[in-house]
Amino acid sequence: MQSRKIIISVAGAALFLLAGVFAMFFLPQERTSEKQPAKTSAPPALQLQAEPEKPSAPEMLYVYVTGEVKKQGVYKFPAGSRIYQAIDAAGGFTRKADSAALNLAEFLADKMHIHVETLGSVPAQRGGRVPGMQEPRQNSGLININTASAQELQALKGIGPALSKRIVEYRQKHGAFSSPEDLINVKGIGAATLSKFRSQITVR
Repeated sequence: MQSRKIIISVAGAALFLLAGVFAMFFLPQERTSEKQPAKTSAPPALQLQAEPEKPSAPEMLYVYVTGEVKKQGVYKFPAGSRIYQAIDAAGGFTRKADSAALNLAEFLADKMHIHVETLGSVPAQRGGRVPGMQEPRQNSGLININTASAQELQALKGIGPALSKRIVEYRQKHGAFSSPEDLINVKGIGAATLSKFRSQITVR
């Protein structure tokens, strides 16, 4: 009787084992977990930082200084400079200079032409390109370079037939001179030549 119970127990255990094996291999398995998509972390937004502006180099002004100064020539200055600084750069006034004919406190401009008059002479006419100079005084003895003939221009010191002809030709091609200093644009006339007869001419 006891041996029969043992046999039944063994047979039950065997059936349970077979049932487990059958379930493992033949029955569909429930998915315990679904495949999760891989999380991708978006890169942090790029923060565009504006580069600091580089300080621009100060504008340089080129100024032509002639007349009664110790060193005539072209000088370079930073923006915001004034006429008195240009005079200092040119070595200062000579003893013959009419310093009152200029507004020394006026600002410089690029390509400005500053001409220092001789004391007692007629100051230059102020044109659009020659700041700092006072208006001229009327003098009937002056030669108007806008109306004088080539022969009349030869009365000026240092002006011969060739230069007087060039002055007239330049005037006919480019129009009237806006200031006596415009004569420097005529081939053969430089600052030194102009200074010889500067006090003898006008554009009025």
